[in-house]
Amino acid sequence: MKQKYYIFILITLVIILAVQGLWWFTFGLLVTGGLILLFLSQFRFFVWLRKKAWISTPITLIGIFLLAIAIRLFLIEIYAIPSGSMEDTLIVGDKVLVNKLQIGPRMPKSPFEIPWINLFFYLNKNTRTKMDSAWWNYHRLNGFNTIRRNDVIVFNHPDAKSDFFIKRCIALPGDSLIIIDGMTFINGKVLDTSMLSKTNYQFYFNNSQLFSKLTDSLNFQLYGNCRSTNGKSKEITLNRLQLQQMARASCIDSIEPVIAASDSAYQCFPYHNKIRWTIDNFGPLCIPKVGMVVQLDEKNFALYRHILQKFEKLDITMKEEAVYIGQQKTETYTFRHNYYFMMGDNRHNSADSRIWGFVPEESIVGKASVILFSNDWNGFKWNRILKQMK
Repeated sequence: MKQKYYIFILITLVIILAVQGLWWFTFGLLVTGGLILLFLSQFRFFVWLRKKAWISTPITLIGIFLLAIAIRLFLIEIYAIPSGSMEDTLIVGDKVLVNKLQIGPRMPKSPFEIPWINLFFYLNKNTRTKMDSAWWNYHRLNGFNTIRRNDVIVFNHPDAKSDFFIKRCIALPGDSLIIIDGMTFINGKVLDTSMLSKTNYQFYFNNSQLFSKLTDSLNFQLYGNCRSTNGKSKEITLNRLQLQQMARASCIDSIEPVIAASDSAYQCFPYHNKIRWTIDNFGPLCIPKVGMVVQLDEKNFALYRHILQKFEKLDITMKEEAVYIGQQKTETYTFRHNYYFMMGDNRHNSADSRIWGFVPEESIVGKASVILFSNDWNGFKWNRILKQMK
């Protein structure tokens, strides 16, 4: 009776997944479920097999090991938050669940990207020399959805694939992005940001004691960074909810957003003396997508050179104000990959696409949606267990 019940559940799941177009998951579920049901069946051979502990125990352990690898590879992964770049959406010590099935898991490009199996390759001196190279071409399986603006995404750093970053996806392939005085516009419309996103504000106040009591009561010593500028004002990092609370205080005369000075331009992408962008005044910039055609002039060469060389695999140079791919002078290029623009919610304290540029689709691991729990040097934070991200 139980076996019939399990078969009914398996068939139901298969139908649901097939309707969603997840044929790879449907096949994997059928094979896994079929093998388990077969092993637990009443066929004489499998009954005999289960009675032989010296055979059934290793088979069970190997099956559990392979299932654990498949779960990490295709379904979910857990990552710890190491920095404050996503405050206050995520804080240091958060352990987040990354859903790979949501946007589709990427297939490993080498054995070093397969959990636990990679240990055997690290131990081999000959294979260790190939650990940074791609053994197989990039491929991503279908997922339930695609990446959307404002999704919180885990990805490999474009220049260091062993480093994992977590940021918010601000712009999708084909989007036009511009940041004006800290306000982000996508395709000409203001981007709706999270209420927990943080930026710096200059507060002018008329009573120092009341101001200090107010900041202490709102616990800014834990979540914000206060810096004195003179006796009458302070610069504070706040999220939008905290800003609303501060704005109602009688001791506050005025509040001004802090805009990064232009002398910080050379710390921003694309590091070009004729493109003087800052983290608060950035763009306009078009995010490349498959099939997008760009003119290969001096500006676009500066904007796209890095991804053209590293991810589009072009031997591209600029000589005497003309762009060459190999030895051929070229005026346009059609992109073959999709790219994304990522930013941290802590706008003035985040190393993101404003600093190092585009994130290629092949670098994306999955979508972070749930905080499992949070624990750091201050202790366990019970209010963050299974907290949904927005």
